Amino acid sequence: MHAAAALRRFVITDFKLRYQGSVLGYLWSLLKPLVMFTILYVVFGLVLRLGDSVPHYPVYLLLGLLLWNYFTEVTSVGLRSIVENGELIRKLSFPRYTIVLAGSVSAFVNLGISLLVFAGFVVVSGVDLHWRTVFFPLILLELFVLAIGVAFLLSALFVVASSAVVDPSSFVRPPAAMPGADFTFVVCDGEFAVGVGHELT
Repeated sequence: MHAAAALRRFVITDFKLRYQGSVLGYLWSLLKPLVMFTILYVVFGLVLRLGDSVPHYPVYLLLGLLLWNYFTEVTSVGLRSIVENGELIRKLSFPRYTIVLAGSVSAFVNLGISLLVFAGFVVVSGVDLHWRTVFFPLILLELFVLAIGVAFLLSALFVVASSAVVDPSSFVRPPAAMPGADFTFVVCDGEFAVGVGHELT
């Protein structure tokens, strides 16, 4: 399977599975950061007054929350992507990296749509945009590369960690746990061997 085709299929499948059975559907992905933003703004902005020295603190808070949610989504999904799709990897032939990359692309699309809503929030808040705002896409690109890099690293480490977690009882199992097994213990040239179901010579 071609990498681009596999990536497109994984992204589409991710969107379908993510909002399957959800009443609000994609609307919830927009409401979730807004709800979190409201809570943080009430606590830090109105109660603790930590944002008094920051111009347009609500806009600043919402943007930081959206970017952080994107990073955590990419890394958390990428962490489990290889292990959770183990059966698919063994049965189909396709570029393996597309599994991790698909989660990043899907999250990036969600971020793009959320930023459109954020742009409307900026307009309503009356924020004056600086000319350096044109570099914001480069910041998003940098964040995308960082997030996907961390996701690849975590997915590889999680595969190693998952394969290292073995039931200790599987190393030492008494004959009674394996009815019908015929054990033969042999010491030959200083080597200890165990035969199951047949005799060693």
